[in-house]
Amino acid sequence: MKMNWNFQGTHLVEDALSFYSRRLEEAPEELLRDLDDELEALYIRFDNDQLGRGIVGDADQTNRIAALQAVRAECLKRLKNRPQK
Repeated sequence: MKMNWNFQGTHLVEDALSFYSRRLEEAPEELLRDLDDELEALYIRFDNDQLGRGIVGDADQTNRIAALQAVRAECLKRLKNRPQK
């Protein structure tokens, strides 16, 4: 069975946005800091591939990064559009 990794990645993005929806509404600044920390760790882990993850592991890492980047973009958009106090 051939797996469509792009399709799987799309679902990860949708699931991540759903998972973080409450934090996007209630505490976007805090969420942004947490996302930046997690993304930094994921990028480091992505570069540390001495043993070789293979195509499946690379696709998984790439999809996780894309999902969190999508949440980060939504977070930045909401912070930009937030009414000033």
